[in-house]
Amino acid sequence: MPQGSEKLSDVLGRALALRCDEPNARGRSVRFACGCFVEFSLAIDGEVSVIDRISFITNGCPAMIAAAVGLCGRLEGRGLQELEGLENIGPADGESSCAEIAVEVLRSAFAAYRSRRVAEFLGERALICSCFGVGEDAIEAALRDPEVHSLNDLMDTTRAGTGCGSCRMLLEEMLDAREEH
Repeated sequence: MPQGSEKLSDVLGRALALRCDEPNARGRSVRFACGCFVEFSLAIDGEVSVIDRISFITNGCPAMIAAAVGLCGRLEGRGLQELEGLENIGPADGESSCAEIAVEVLRSAFAAYRSRRVAEFLGERALICSCFGVGEDAIEAALRDPEVHSLNDLMDTTRAGTGCGSCRMLLEEMLDAREEH
């Protein structure tokens, strides 16, 4: 068997071993240039914000399959907080446009997860951090802690602002408002 065939066989074997039975995040995209699609399914443990399982389906070429398998390997078991809004999970140097599509799909899956978390929030008070489900009450309680002096202290205490980062400006405003009083 030629060396390239062994590599492809290994990648396909890993792809078939991936399985996510009960996803709570899903993203899908199509690459019109070649007609390939890829869809990622993720099971994220909402209590500890860790990706328990991740899988994908595709009709793509070996490059698409390899990119998806590689991303699954890099993400499974990782916490959302350490992913930093997927800024540090881009295609590796030299990876194809298929890898770019796969990363785009993962970003859309996480966006769908955040949207679902926001929709599930039933509190009477505002939801500040949709990545970790941190509401206004939790932020205000943390702001009463005399050990919370900075944005980093607030983020360490509540985990708010440590996912995608879109709520950091609001956290800074709440921190500044506390200091004004």
